Amino acid sequence: PHISTIKQCMEAGKLIPDNLMTRLILDRLRSRDCQERGYILDGYPRTLAQAQSLQDAGISPDVFLLLNVRDEDAIKRVIGRRTDSKTGHVYHLEYNPPPNDPEILKRLIIRSDDTVDSMKVRLKQFRANVASVENWYREIKREVDGSSSPSEVSRDIDATLKQMRKRKQRV
Repeated sequence: PHISTIKQCMEAGKLIPDNLMTRLILDRLRSRDCQERGYILDGYPRTLAQAQSLQDAGISPDVFLLLNVRDEDAIKRVIGRRTDSKTGHVYHLEYNPPPNDPEILKRLIIRSDDTVDSMKVRLKQFRANVASVENWYREIKREVDGSSSPSEVSRDIDATLKQMRKRKQRV
């Protein structure tokens, strides 16, 4: 039953309802591998209600990373994304093009929500919610320039996480 709700939301570029998203995330975070190895939440929490639900469940993130990217760049990144339906490998037509292999090119699919219109809706929702989530995590929030190359963004994220780990060890 949740699959159809999730699919409808994604196709419309809307957020999955907070209660459903939180239930899915909490179930996953309680799994053994997350408990033993840790986890990264990408794009969650997106709303204040989701952040509060994490706290209510006794989950406190170590760091809240905000990747700053202009809307135009975010849209460009999403609409160029392609996924190999067989391997799950994600390509980007400009930044990480697929091999010029007819078999692979035939298998590439576009997510139903990877459209300009869906992205505009998603970005509007993001802008409406981000300030409250940022404020909730203000003590652990760190910003990274997400407009650089993938290797530079990765390097900056790594440096930020190392800095936060050192800070946590001192406390």
